[in-house]
Amino acid sequence: MSISRKHERRVLCAGALLLTWGLVLPISRAADPDSDSWNEKAPDGGGSGDGGGSTTGPPATSPTVSPSQGTGPTAGPPVGGVVAYDMHGNPIPSSELPDPTAPGGPDRVFVTPGQNGGPGTVHVVRDGKESTFAETNRTLQQQLDRRFLSEKPNGNLLSLDELKGKKVLDLAAGTQGQTVRDLRDQGIDAYGMDIALSDQAKDTDHLRRADLGTTVPFDQKFDVAFELYGGLSYGLGDQTGKAFENVVSRLKPGGTLYLVPLDKKAQEQLLPFVEKLGGKLTRSPYHGDDEVWRIVMPGGA
Repeated sequence: MSISRKHERRVLCAGALLLTWGLVLPISRAADPDSDSWNEKAPDGGGSGDGGGSTTGPPATSPTVSPSQGTGPTAGPPVGGVVAYDMHGNPIPSSELPDPTAPGGPDRVFVTPGQNGGPGTVHVVRDGKESTFAETNRTLQQQLDRRFLSEKPNGNLLSLDELKGKKVLDLAAGTQGQTVRDLRDQGIDAYGMDIALSDQAKDTDHLRRADLGTTVPFDQKFDVAFELYGGLSYGLGDQTGKAFENVVSRLKPGGTLYLVPLDKKAQEQLLPFVEKLGGKLTRSPYHGDDEVWRIVMPGGA
């Protein structure tokens, strides 16, 4: 899904507004993850120690994070109703939170709609700080085109071939869970979760809304869990350890956690927890300092 030039201008305008508050808005792929300007395509091949070669595109950076300013008082009322959800994915009643966009208030997630049918903005308020990023809903083909996945075994990349016959979990399924839907269409037993999953997508038994740092909302154990450009990719700060533990608790012994692409900060935050866990970590280059991580859980055959 491409973001239009109008949306790019809108991002720049938003950046100018944030600068008037004395904040910094990084121009990053986190804010524009599906832009045509970021269309990685790694060369085929690659040995067992790499991820199929380097890609073109900017390195991973974190989304905009700032003290919660509130959206409504500065940007005017949002178009349409805005519903807030707690970190377990449950709606917060309007009697408790009349205006989800107002500053302060409980930890929550809400989405403000985009303009002219463009992607909305996901707002995550935690401990008084608000992070924002664009809605995404990538298809499986887009994940393959970006070399987040491969169809056949290809170095350290997770392949569709190895997902066959396994129970798999997408940890950052997007607002509609389209990658999960596409995998299921191929006969793969796929499930997904996302902090900003839509109500429509949530009305299935295989897609659920929750914050990874709070819970993994499935009782079953999985053979493979993957996150393709999700929160762990650009670092979750104090939430990193809890998010990692939540994922590990839902993986089978010998199961695989696959993460791509991890920026330098995320690698530094995550590595101590991986080393404490044990198991096997395979790292390979993706682009610049970004890496592909494949972590095999201890206890396998």
